[in-house]
Amino acid sequence: MLYYIVNCKGKVLENKTEFENYRECHYVILGFSERKDILAKFVENLKFYRITSQGKSNTKEVIYDVPEKTLTEAGVIISIMKENDKRYLRVKKISLLVGDLKRPTKTYILGRVYDNEEAKDFSMQISQVISNSFTMKFTIDIDDVVKKTEPIIEVDIENTKYLMICGTGYRAHLFFEKATYKDLATGKKVDRDGLTLRLPTQPCKESDELLSMIDKKVCEIAPYNLTRFEIAEKLLYPKVDELAEFTDDDQSEE
Repeated sequence: MLYYIVNCKGKVLENKTEFENYRECHYVILGFSERKDILAKFVENLKFYRITSQGKSNTKEVIYDVPEKTLTEAGVIISIMKENDKRYLRVKKISLLVGDLKRPTKTYILGRVYDNEEAKDFSMQISQVISNSFTMKFTIDIDDVVKKTEPIIEVDIENTKYLMICGTGYRAHLFFEKATYKDLATGKKVDRDGLTLRLPTQPCKESDELLSMIDKKVCEIAPYNLTRFEIAEKLLYPKVDELAEFTDDDQSEE
């Protein structure tokens, strides 16, 4: 599904759709484990893969909502992602279920926006996408809610990227990350080192085997089983029973 956004000047924004073609699995790096040791486990256990470095990059994602958190509590995540000096407007529908009942995240890339543009500038288009992604009918004016959104969370990530190519032609990406999660209202920051695996959206044998290998062989990392927004929310606003899991002593917090 491809959407075109027209801003108030009648200009069609550049579209980018390739993000719909992958899914991400996020992992926390345990203790003082180092990248070289984790990477060595991948190389050792993926005999039929070629793993090559693709250098470093920075991404920044700003998540929007109203103070009452009307959208995020409904599983709707509106954000602007900045990559390679370009900003893209995204709408995600995340499943609020847990465990095996959790459904895959649906991501809509609406198009490129510029430095002086925010999510609320495209309220009509965003509200259409939100309405189309739910089977139920809303009792609130979604367009009015989106018009009142403000930036609430910023995620700043330094990535070191690796491309993994299997002999079958299958491809996946591995990102070692240094992420800073920031509450834009209070200024609170939490830093986390992590790893993200980017897989094709469509299920396949290679993806299953790769995830199984990580689960069995790479003891230096553990799956979050959460989306990026859910990780940010738990780190910035942890409940008492989550403190041990999400606020390790070896990670910095401001």
